[in-house]
Amino acid sequence: MKKPENMGYTEIYQWARVVQVVPCDNYDVIVYYDTGHTFKINCRHLLDKPVMQQFKDIELFKKHCVILNSNVAWYLGDDRYDDWNCYDLDNEIVFKEGTKYVEEIPKINNNIEKLMNIINNFSEKEIEQVLTFVEFLEYKRKNRIEEITDKVINKNMEALKELSKY
Repeated sequence: MKKPENMGYTEIYQWARVVQVVPCDNYDVIVYYDTGHTFKINCRHLLDKPVMQQFKDIELFKKHCVILNSNVAWYLGDDRYDDWNCYDLDNEIVFKEGTKYVEEIPKINNNIEKLMNIINNFSEKEIEQVLTFVEFLEYKRKNRIEEITDKVINKNMEALKELSKY
Protein backbone atom coordinates (compact mmCIF):
# COMPACT_ATOMS: atom_id res chain seq x y z
CA MET A 1 0.00 0.00 0.00
CA LYS A 2 1.34 3.40 -0.93
CA LYS A 3 1.45 5.96 1.85
CA PRO A 4 -0.52 9.17 1.33
CA GLU A 5 1.41 12.30 0.37
CA ASN A 6 2.57 14.75 3.05
CA MET A 7 2.57 12.12 5.79
CA GLY A 8 5.18 12.46 8.51
CA TYR A 9 7.50 9.66 9.56
CA THR A 10 5.68 9.07 12.83
CA GLU A 11 2.40 8.43 11.00
CA ILE A 12 3.75 6.01 8.38
CA TYR A 13 3.20 3.05 10.69
CA GLN A 14 -0.55 3.49 10.17
CA TRP A 15 -0.16 2.61 6.48
CA ALA A 16 2.86 0.31 6.60
CA ARG A 17 2.35 -3.39 5.97
CA VAL A 18 4.76 -6.04 7.15
CA VAL A 19 6.12 -8.03 4.23
CA GLN A 20 8.72 -10.18 6.02
CA VAL A 21 9.69 -11.09 9.57
CA VAL A 22 12.96 -12.69 10.62
CA PRO A 23 12.99 -13.89 14.23
CA CYS A 24 16.49 -14.18 15.69
CA ASP A 25 18.08 -16.30 18.43
CA ASN A 26 18.16 -13.44 20.94
CA TYR A 27 14.42 -12.67 20.74
CA ASP A 28 15.04 -9.88 18.26
CA VAL A 29 12.74 -9.72 15.26
CA ILE A 30 13.76 -7.98 12.04
CA VAL A 31 10.65 -6.51 10.44
CA TYR A 32 10.52 -5.49 6.76
CA TYR A 33 7.76 -3.12 5.63
CA ASP A 34 6.33 -2.35 2.20
CA THR A 35 7.34 1.27 2.78
CA GLY A 36 11.01 0.30 2.59
CA HIS A 37 11.51 0.68 6.34
CA THR A 38 13.24 -2.09 8.23
CA PHE A 39 13.39 -2.29 12.01
CA LYS A 40 14.92 -4.60 14.56
CA ILE A 41 12.97 -4.89 17.78
CA ASN A 42 13.81 -6.95 20.84
CA CYS A 43 10.74 -8.84 22.04
CA ARG A 44 12.15 -10.42 25.19
CA HIS A 45 9.94 -8.16 27.36
CA LEU A 46 6.85 -9.70 25.72
CA LEU A 47 7.69 -13.03 27.37
CA ASP A 48 6.52 -11.55 30.70
CA LYS A 49 2.95 -11.50 29.39
CA PRO A 50 1.02 -14.66 30.38
CA VAL A 51 -0.11 -15.29 26.80
CA MET A 52 3.52 -15.26 25.60
CA GLN A 53 5.00 -17.56 28.29
CA GLN A 54 5.14 -20.54 25.89
CA PHE A 55 7.59 -18.64 23.69
CA LYS A 56 10.37 -18.59 26.27
CA ASP A 57 11.49 -21.59 24.23
CA ILE A 58 13.42 -19.75 21.51
CA GLU A 59 12.60 -22.39 18.89
CA LEU A 60 8.86 -21.90 19.47
CA PHE A 61 9.36 -18.13 19.49
CA LYS A 62 10.95 -18.32 16.05
CA LYS A 63 8.62 -20.98 14.64
CA HIS A 64 5.41 -19.18 15.64
CA CYS A 65 6.53 -15.69 14.53
CA VAL A 66 4.47 -14.84 11.44
CA ILE A 67 2.69 -12.03 9.63
CA LEU A 68 -1.01 -11.73 10.46
CA ASN A 69 -3.17 -8.73 9.51
CA SER A 70 -0.08 -6.91 8.22
CA ASN A 71 1.56 -7.07 11.67
CA VAL A 72 4.22 -9.16 13.37
CA ALA A 73 2.40 -11.86 15.31
CA TRP A 74 2.82 -15.16 17.13
CA TYR A 75 0.10 -17.71 16.60
CA LEU A 76 -0.90 -19.31 19.88
CA GLY A 77 -2.44 -22.60 18.76
CA ASP A 78 -1.74 -24.99 15.93
CA ASP A 79 -3.21 -22.84 13.13
CA ARG A 80 -0.68 -20.32 11.90
CA TYR A 81 -3.41 -18.46 9.97
CA ASP A 82 -5.84 -18.02 12.86
CA ASP A 83 -5.81 -14.27 13.36
CA TRP A 84 -8.16 -14.59 16.35
CA ASN A 85 -5.82 -16.85 18.31
CA CYS A 86 -2.59 -14.88 18.15
CA TYR A 87 -0.61 -12.17 19.86
CA ASP A 88 0.20 -9.36 17.46
CA LEU A 89 2.61 -6.51 17.83
CA ASP A 90 1.21 -3.20 16.62
CA ASN A 91 3.23 -1.47 13.91
CA GLU A 92 3.29 1.71 15.99
CA ILE A 93 5.30 -0.14 18.65
CA VAL A 94 7.75 -1.49 16.08
CA PHE A 95 8.25 1.97 14.54
CA LYS A 96 8.62 3.74 17.89
CA GLU A 97 10.54 1.15 19.95
CA GLY A 98 12.46 -0.63 17.23
CA THR A 99 15.77 0.52 15.86
CA LYS A 100 16.31 1.17 12.18
CA TYR A 101 17.98 -1.83 10.68
CA VAL A 102 20.42 -1.83 7.80
CA GLU A 103 21.60 -5.18 6.52
CA GLU A 104 25.21 -5.60 5.69
CA ILE A 105 25.36 -7.18 2.28
CA PRO A 106 28.24 -9.64 2.16
CA LYS A 107 30.70 -9.32 -0.69
CA ILE A 108 30.10 -12.21 -3.02
CA ASN A 109 33.58 -11.99 -4.39
CA ASN A 110 36.19 -9.48 -5.44
CA ASN A 111 35.56 -10.08 -9.16
CA ILE A 112 32.18 -8.36 -8.92
CA GLU A 113 33.77 -5.32 -7.28
CA LYS A 114 36.44 -5.25 -10.01
CA LEU A 115 33.77 -5.55 -12.69
CA MET A 116 31.82 -2.66 -11.16
CA ASN A 117 34.96 -0.51 -11.18
CA ILE A 118 35.46 -1.29 -14.86
CA ILE A 119 31.82 -0.57 -15.73
CA ASN A 120 31.94 2.75 -13.88
CA ASN A 121 34.59 3.88 -16.38
CA PHE A 122 32.56 2.89 -19.46
CA SER A 123 31.36 5.46 -21.96
CA GLU A 124 27.66 5.73 -22.74
CA LYS A 125 28.14 3.77 -25.96
CA GLU A 126 29.95 0.95 -24.12
CA ILE A 127 27.16 0.83 -21.53
CA GLU A 128 24.56 0.58 -24.34
CA GLN A 129 26.54 -2.32 -25.82
CA VAL A 130 26.64 -4.11 -22.47
CA LEU A 131 22.88 -3.59 -21.99
CA THR A 132 22.21 -4.91 -25.50
CA PHE A 133 24.30 -7.96 -24.71
CA VAL A 134 22.45 -8.52 -21.41
CA GLU A 135 19.10 -8.20 -23.25
CA PHE A 136 20.34 -10.76 -25.78
CA LEU A 137 21.30 -13.17 -22.97
CA GLU A 138 17.87 -12.70 -21.37
CA TYR A 139 16.21 -13.39 -24.76
CA LYS A 140 18.27 -16.57 -25.16
CA ARG A 141 17.38 -17.67 -21.62
CA LYS A 142 13.67 -17.15 -22.24
CA ASN A 143 13.86 -19.03 -25.53
CA ARG A 144 15.69 -21.90 -23.84
CA ILE A 145 13.00 -22.08 -21.15
CA GLU A 146 10.28 -22.11 -23.84
CA GLU A 147 12.17 -24.80 -25.74
CA ILE A 148 12.45 -26.99 -22.64
CA THR A 149 8.78 -26.38 -21.79
CA ASP A 150 7.72 -27.40 -25.30
CA LYS A 151 9.75 -30.62 -25.05
CA VAL A 152 8.14 -31.50 -21.72
CA ILE A 153 4.64 -30.79 -23.08
CA ASN A 154 5.31 -32.88 -26.18
CA LYS A 155 6.58 -35.82 -24.09
CA ASN A 156 3.51 -35.58 -21.85
CA MET A 157 1.22 -35.50 -24.89
CA GLU A 158 2.93 -38.59 -26.30
CA ALA A 159 2.53 -40.36 -22.97
CA LEU A 160 -1.17 -39.43 -22.85
CA LYS A 161 -1.69 -40.74 -26.39
CA GLU A 162 -0.06 -44.02 -25.38
CA LEU A 163 -2.27 -44.28 -22.29
CA SER A 164 -5.40 -43.51 -24.28
CA LYS A 165 -4.76 -46.62 -26.42
CA TYR A 166 -5.54 -48.82 -23.42
